[in-house]
Amino acid sequence: MQYSSLAIIRVAGVLAITSMTFFLSLPGQIPFVVTVMAVIAGSLGLWRFTKCHAGGVGGQESDTTPRYYGLILLAGLAVISVRGVLLAEKYGGWDAWAIWNFHARYLTLPEYWQQVYSSGINSHPDYPPGLPAIIAFVWKFTGGYPELVPFLFCMLIMLLTVSFLFLEAGRVHPIMAAGVLIFMSVSNSFIENAVSQYADTLLGFFIMCTLACVHHFRQSDDKRFLVLAGMLTGAALWTKNEGVLFAIVLALFLFIRLPKKKNLLIWLAGGAAPLVVWAIHKSLAPDNDLMRQQGVFWERLMDSERGWIILKYFFRMMISRFLPLVLLTAGMVLWHAFRKNRLPAEIWVIACCMAGLLSIYQITPHDLVWHLNTSLERLVHQLLPATVYVFLTGFRSTKAVFVL
Repeated sequence: MQYSSLAIIRVAGVLAITSMTFFLSLPGQIPFVVTVMAVIAGSLGLWRFTKCHAGGVGGQESDTTPRYYGLILLAGLAVISVRGVLLAEKYGGWDAWAIWNFHARYLTLPEYWQQVYSSGINSHPDYPPGLPAIIAFVWKFTGGYPELVPFLFCMLIMLLTVSFLFLEAGRVHPIMAAGVLIFMSVSNSFIENAVSQYADTLLGFFIMCTLACVHHFRQSDDKRFLVLAGMLTGAALWTKNEGVLFAIVLALFLFIRLPKKKNLLIWLAGGAAPLVVWAIHKSLAPDNDLMRQQGVFWERLMDSERGWIILKYFFRMMISRFLPLVLLTAGMVLWHAFRKNRLPAEIWVIACCMAGLLSIYQITPHDLVWHLNTSLERLVHQLLPATVYVFLTGFRSTKAVFVL
């Protein structure tokens, strides 16, 4: 892995450490200065853990890409930033100010932070506070609630995602790197969702970085990548409820295909701390809408008409909003078929996650059409960066991460 790509993976780890450390400081009302010191210590520990020695991390490559790559990336990021500002809503989307940023405000108040789990005050108190904890941590520095903080943070995650994909694409071919940058720059759906100030982009960032770590572990057998993969899987779990599905699917694939089962324990060890923090959150949070259903669960599950509505809506949305992604995926499948290679198993991880997310609509207690209209595009957005990354690894090497 190149130095620049590893630096972005490290940033993902630092964000996870910051969020979880701040949340853990709330029950004991630990002074904020102590929390900051703990975050710094944890971040330095992560940096040291991934420090390059003589052989590098996982056979780490030096950045040998031409200097003009940097200029191209900066130009692309500038275009995406301008488009992000133009496409952003003043206070973010509905869920931004009604859920995520609203929860962040409560987390800044030591005496009232548990109100974030109050059903009578908050919308969706079952949502993990991964993103709100980061926003609250920064707000504590400012002494107020500047609305620019959550917007700048979502812009940062968007630009880090694009930068990582560009750098990885550059290892394939300059044209591939330019193609990724253009794809991200012209995708209204990607930019609109990225600047909405929702947690979906942060979740997608963690999923992408997790699969990258697993891929590089398989390439190098450096177990530090597997520890990072476990940690970032836990970060996805801690960011949104959809992260639970991703963790389960990835664990299943690792169990089936890792040649040494002790490596699965290493992955679990990397995710132990986030799992504990998530368990504390679940002990405080009320049940979500799906868990509160009674009597109609099986009726909805067996309703074939609902299934057809979901599939038709999904395919229609993919063509209208994610056509470039559809073409990328089709191109990778055709490439592997032409080369008579098996598909990288990340494709199956992503496909299983998407199938699992679609199945939620089958049993949703909400109006089906309304639920599809308000959330399905965001679910695809969560998996978009990882899908593009898998597309790149599929073209870069004939060696799959796992082979099915």
